[in-house]
Amino acid sequence: MKWHALDTMRFNSSTFINKLDYKMKNKARILAVLFLVLTHCFTAAQQTNEKAHRIKKNKFPEPALDYITTNLKDIKHTRFYKEINSSKASYRARFKKDRLWYGIGFNQTGIPKYIEIEIKSIDIPEDAFEAITSYLETNFTSYNIRKLKQIYPVIHENELKKTVKDAFQNLLLPSINYEATIRAKKEKKVQFRKIIFNSEGRYKYML
Repeated sequence: MKWHALDTMRFNSSTFINKLDYKMKNKARILAVLFLVLTHCFTAAQQTNEKAHRIKKNKFPEPALDYITTNLKDIKHTRFYKEINSSKASYRARFKKDRLWYGIGFNQTGIPKYIEIEIKSIDIPEDAFEAITSYLETNFTSYNIRKLKQIYPVIHENELKKTVKDAFQNLLLPSINYEATIRAKKEKKVQFRKIIFNSEGRYKYML
C-alpha cells in the first residue's frame, strides 16, 4: 500500500510538472508573438519619420484659418491636422472641392507652403508613372502603393494665389511633385514610406 501510494504521488507530481511546463511554454509562445508584433509596430513607426494626427479647429494656427476662410470658397468637410517631421511641426487642412480631396500645408506660423490633390495612378502621365514604378521595383523586393498625391509647392509667397488656382485646375506643370505612400518589403523587413518624386517621376527624397 505504501509503495502504491508513493507511486501515485510520483505520478501526480509528474503530471503536475508536465502541465506546468506546458503552460509555461504556452505563455512563452504568446510573449514571443507579442514581442514580434510590438517590434514590427515600433520599426514601422521609426521608418516613417513624419507623423500626423487630427486636431480641433481651435488648435490650428489663426493666420492659417483666416487664409482658408478668406480665400478658399466652396469647400466641404474640412479637417485639421498637425504634422511632425523630425523636430519640426507643421499643419495641414484637408477638404473636398468639386468631388476631389485637397490639402493645404502651412508652416508653424500659418504661412501656406503647398497645395495637394489626392489622385490615382491613372492621373499621372504614363512616362512619369513608369519612372516611379521603376524606382520602386529597383529599390524594394515588393511594394504596394497606398496613396498618391499631386503637390503644388508654394515657391514664392507672391505666387500663392496662382499656385492655388493651378491646383484647383489640376494643371500638370514642371514644378509639381508626386507623393507616394507605400507599404514595401526590403531585405525581409516591412517598411512604410512616403516618397517624393518630381513631375517626371524621378526620385527626390523619402520621408
